Amino acid sequence: MNGLKRNDHAFALIEVMIALFIFAVFMAVFATTQGYNLSDSMQMREEITLEELAESEINQILISPPKIFNLGMTLGAGDTRPIEGYDGYERTIKWYEFKVPDYKKIQGNEEEEEAGVQGDPAFTRKIYKEIKTNLGKLLWQLEVTITNKETGFTYTLSTFVMDPKAKVKIKGL
Repeated sequence: MNGLKRNDHAFALIEVMIALFIFAVFMAVFATTQGYNLSDSMQMREEITLEELAESEINQILISPPKIFNLGMTLGAGDTRPIEGYDGYERTIKWYEFKVPDYKKIQGNEEEEEAGVQGDPAFTRKIYKEIKTNLGKLLWQLEVTITNKETGFTYTLSTFVMDPKAKVKIKGL
């Protein structure tokens, strides 16, 4: 009978060791998961802050656009300034001229022949040229980049802005 008690004690010790090992693995996984959850939440908060700041900057520009749109706006690395009320954040504003792709690259001659397109291709190209000229004067691309100087995170948002003073001129159609 004594022999059985010794084996029972040894068996109970192994059971306790296995239970402690399983508990230790569970706690390690739980702590790791909590750490990842915390870091993901902090990163998500940072992304939301950057997105809200970018939207705010774009809305301010859309409310009061520049008085003069010219090619000088597209030169350089952009206008970089700190954001008031948000220490450690800065915004960079870049302007790009609206570019319409080349008509010949969009419309191939083979496609017109295969599709049996009716009409004058020279007239179509002339219309396309007028659209390209007028859209180039009317639309400008605005790109706002918000940067957190401490973490290095950036968020870029862009939109098109219409020049309210630009006039559409269609010549000789």
